[in-house]
Amino acid sequence: MISVSLFGVPGAGKGTQATILSKELDLTHISTGDLIRSEIKRKTPVGIEAQEIINSGKLLDDYIISRMFRNELERIKNFSGLLIDGYPRTIVQAELLDEILSGFNLKMDALIEIVISEEVSIERLLKRADTEGRSDDNYETIKKRFDEYRSKTAPVTEFYSREGIYFAVDGIGGIKEVNNRILEVIKSLN
Repeated sequence: MISVSLFGVPGAGKGTQATILSKELDLTHISTGDLIRSEIKRKTPVGIEAQEIINSGKLLDDYIISRMFRNELERIKNFSGLLIDGYPRTIVQAELLDEILSGFNLKMDALIEIVISEEVSIERLLKRADTEGRSDDNYETIKKRFDEYRSKTAPVTEFYSREGIYFAVDGIGGIKEVNNRILEVIKSLN
């Protein structure tokens, strides 16, 4: 059973690729963004708190995200492998993820970063704001998310590099082209 996390700056295409890959490889796709949006939509206490934090451009608390992730694994119970989208985003989350997966007799097999420039990311996010109506995709919030990304999220690549399971793929090109690059990495894991 394989466990892979897609990683990258906001707008890198993690969600798009995870949706495609989960179907192609019969993996259970867990998107922390979807988990968070579900909590926000249902207006749960953690959802209301999450909305305020997201609107300010900050990342959610490591333990809140990790608790949501663990709860989702417990809810699913039976899966043939995992494709994780948007988690871990900090070193603490990476450590918690290892702990969570271990509790399910799993381990992280690869962190695959979809690499794009900040300029391309901003362009994609502003376009997504127009097409999907995402309130968190405005220029000011995007800039704050990049500051958070650089200080808290980018170090996760070093964490997984030390473990020998970090891979980078070029995120520029068509969806299928990027998909093929990611598939090559996943196939090399077997």
